[in-house]
Amino acid sequence: MPTPGTTLSALRTAVGVSGYVAPNLAGKAFGLDPAANPQAAYLGRLFAIRDLALATWVNGTDGDAKKLGWQVGIVCDAADFVAAPPPNEDGLVAI
Repeated sequence: MPTPGTTLSALRTAVGVSGYVAPNLAGKAFGLDPAANPQAAYLGRLFAIRDLALATWVNGTDGDAKKLGWQVGIVCDAADFVAAPPPNEDGLVAI
C-alpha cells in the first residue's frame, strides 16, 4: 500500500502533467470555465509547473532537502486554499 507521501507526490505529478499538457481540460476538473476565461489556461500552466517542480523536489532528494520540499508544498497548498474564492451557483470558481 502506498504511503500518503507517495500518493501526494503522484497526485502532484498527475496534476502537473495534465495541467501543462491539457490546461483547459484540467481547468474544467478544478471548476474553471476556460471558454469564459481564456487566461485560465495560462494560469493552469503556472500551477502545473509548480506542482511538477514540487513533486520532483520531493522525489529527487532525501533528508533535510526532502523535508523542506514537503514544507514548501504544504505552504503552497495552504496559500491556494486561503486564496480560492467559493464556487458560484453553477459550481464554477470565478477568477
